[in-house]
Amino acid sequence: MAQRVLVAMTLALRPEVIVADEPTSALDADSSALVLAALRAHADSGAAVMLITHDLVAARDVADTVAVMYAGRLLETGPADRVLVDPWHSYSRALLDALPENGLNPAPGVPPSLVDPDPTVCAWHSRIGTRCAPVVSEDSTHVIACAPVGGR
Repeated sequence: MAQRVLVAMTLALRPEVIVADEPTSALDADSSALVLAALRAHADSGAAVMLITHDLVAARDVADTVAVMYAGRLLETGPADRVLVDPWHSYSRALLDALPENGLNPAPGVPPSLVDPDPTVCAWHSRIGTRCAPVVSEDSTHVIACAPVGGR
């Protein structure tokens, strides 16, 4: 209840920028839908809304642009309807494969230790046992950080 009240009070102030970190965690489905609809309406009225979430279904319903992170690094950024339907990065694809509607397929490999990571090594590609290289995108609206050597 307190979480719903806090979201309602925040939106009532009509802020120009909202950073919502997991605003639907621990809410029932109906309450989550109301919160997400309110955030979407607020964004549609011209406010900047940043939704930080692990809920890809919520992101698909609410977001215009999505940024996918792994181990603290941006791996893919682009329009939500592209990234969450036809992702270019293999980690984004693995996230979508793990959704119930796609068979609950777990991500491959074992997560690497993130204690003192090497900033020159992609944690995702080291997890799945492939080498990767930075990508220069020709589409500035949809960008991936890296791809396996030899193709995306």
